[in-house]
Amino acid sequence: VAADLSPVPASGPAYPRDKPVVVEPDPDFPALTRNIPLKRTKLGDGPFALSVDVPVGWQRSLKSYGEWGWYPPPGVPTSTNPATYNTYFMRIKLVGNAHQSISAALDARIRALEKATGVANFHVEARSADTFQATYVSDSHLRLTIERFIDSEREPGVAYATIAVVGREVDRDGMTNLLENVTDSALDAAAAAAADQPSASPSS
Repeated sequence: VAADLSPVPASGPAYPRDKPVVVEPDPDFPALTRNIPLKRTKLGDGPFALSVDVPVGWQRSLKSYGEWGWYPPPGVPTSTNPATYNTYFMRIKLVGNAHQSISAALDARIRALEKATGVANFHVEARSADTFQATYVSDSHLRLTIERFIDSEREPGVAYATIAVVGREVDRDGMTNLLENVTDSALDAAAAAAADQPSASPSS
């Protein structure tokens, strides 16, 4: 026996029902400005190391193996240091050992955010070959993320690291500028080693 299947309207359905998304006002914290001072640092070891400029005075936090976050003063937000909650921060993660193309890595990251617990109203505003920017609501605050995947000289087109800046709408200009400055400074392990080599002195 065969039958055509079609949706049957329920009588006074209680589920599913989306919870209303509450958005609280942004914290009263100074906006991220353009061209903040940067300093050189090295992340990771061996063939997947990264040499990159990071903000001067920001506190570094190890988020997981091969992943770091940087927070403006007074540093990493905690219950005893709440000033930077839901403001802005930068994140760098080494991803070369996944051997994914940049396009595939972008797709995977967007899917992860779409399905992430605690993320609502996720919306991709723009996407290029190596970067996307999106908004979403988390912890009852509207967040903006701008994330870029970079490759290495050894494996062009393969994602080597991801650099992201997350903040508020008021931080957008400073976030865009910071992402450009940091990614422009990034050197993979081979390029960093070559840059550290002393230049040959001219023959007499």
